[in-house]
Amino acid sequence: MYGYADSPWNNINQRNMNSHIPKIEKAKAMNNHLPKIVKLKVFFDRSRMYVSYIQFFMIGIMLLQSFKDTVFGVWVFDRAIWTIPLSILIMTLISITIGYLDLHLGIFSAEQKRISERNPVLNELNKKLDLIIKKI
Repeated sequence: MYGYADSPWNNINQRNMNSHIPKIEKAKAMNNHLPKIVKLKVFFDRSRMYVSYIQFFMIGIMLLQSFKDTVFGVWVFDRAIWTIPLSILIMTLISITIGYLDLHLGIFSAEQKRISERNPVLNELNKKLDLIIKKI
């Protein structure tokens, strides 16, 4: 008769119990790399924002070039030394005006509020604050 330590089933149970260890180690290894991945994502998002500025001005220039064969386009490109910088300046002023309206009409704050409602860290912080307030 076998004791528990000598049981042939003991070896099988130990193998089954430890089968999840490699998965846990992989998850821990991924968590070790997570801050690096997040940092790279932030860098990517920031660079994407600047690339979108360049694309915005390129679209404006392409819009001007689409008028190249019209009377207006001939006039613009004959005086390109000052009309293209003026067009870029006008596009920049329009962008700043839209940004100003976005901020002062409350669209930006409503957007930020919605984003913060979905933030798990802030949700946890709010729950803890509610518990503290209830205790007081």
